[in-house]
Amino acid sequence: MRPSTARISIRGKIIETPAIRVGEDLVVVQGKILRIASIYAEEFVSAASRDPVRMIEAIRSSMPGADIFTFSQHLPNIEPAYGYYFEWDNVAAIELSDYESWWNTQIRTNARKAVRKSLKNGVVVRRVPFNDEFVAGISAIYNETPLRQGRAFWHYGKALELVRDMNATFMDGSDFIGAYYNSELIGFLKVVYTDGRAEMMQILSKLAHSDKAPANALLAKAVELACQRRSSHLIYGRYIYGNKGIDSLTEFKRHNGFRRIDIPMYFVPLGVKGKLAMTLGLHREISGLLPRKIYLATLGIRNAIHSRRLGASGLERICREE
Repeated sequence: MRPSTARISIRGKIIETPAIRVGEDLVVVQGKILRIASIYAEEFVSAASRDPVRMIEAIRSSMPGADIFTFSQHLPNIEPAYGYYFEWDNVAAIELSDYESWWNTQIRTNARKAVRKSLKNGVVVRRVPFNDEFVAGISAIYNETPLRQGRAFWHYGKALELVRDMNATFMDGSDFIGAYYNSELIGFLKVVYTDGRAEMMQILSKLAHSDKAPANALLAKAVELACQRRSSHLIYGRYIYGNKGIDSLTEFKRHNGFRRIDIPMYFVPLGVKGKLAMTLGLHREISGLLPRKIYLATLGIRNAIHSRRLGASGLERICREE
């Protein structure tokens, strides 16, 4: 198996990285000092025929610079199934049965009110085709502001063709949902269906229309569509990110019926360097290495820097997220 390279999107940037194809999976290597091999977009691809033993052998033979290989299990399989070293990761998930059950028993009263408010205010939410008009609407949402949640927004200022390319992934197993107000796209959501579950890839709405609660209406439609496909879960990223703790995004997820479910995340050292790095805990993300107080302090410093760049009033408006 010959090593090659692949152009992938990481945090809104297109990079070229060493890669090999193992079965249906694209394995990529990232990092400068510590080289971590992982399955690209792992949560959005099927793991039904994945063989970790075969994958590790392929990485060792074709990617000699890799130090550690990491992969995760996926819902609904949460019991550790492999003999490799693992740590508990987490996801934010709604266990699905039918839409009425979610609406009546799983979401909070304020979330139900927000969905009703959105519809009452004239927001129309529907599944939409991925076409030129929709891509232009996504681009307008991306370009509304250079900051979101206090940080530089990855997608701000991207060319229209790049917006198209970055959203035109997993098209055979995806739904795009649009929230419209007076025919203007004010929010969108992309959900990918794989292995009997529904994974949200992106949800974003215009801050200028946050009073109409488009994000709540988009989530309600995502639940409806996932239930129609008999998905076991609707997943919205992590419930807790590193040592950040409970924040406004976590509260938004909780109010809309998401709960924390822990899943095994495996780390396999591929050589002496990888073993040493794992002994020192360097295989973890930086947000998980720093003590919570220090990590939150760094976020505060980052927000202060952005505040000075745009002005305090601008940051206050930008950070007013649902």
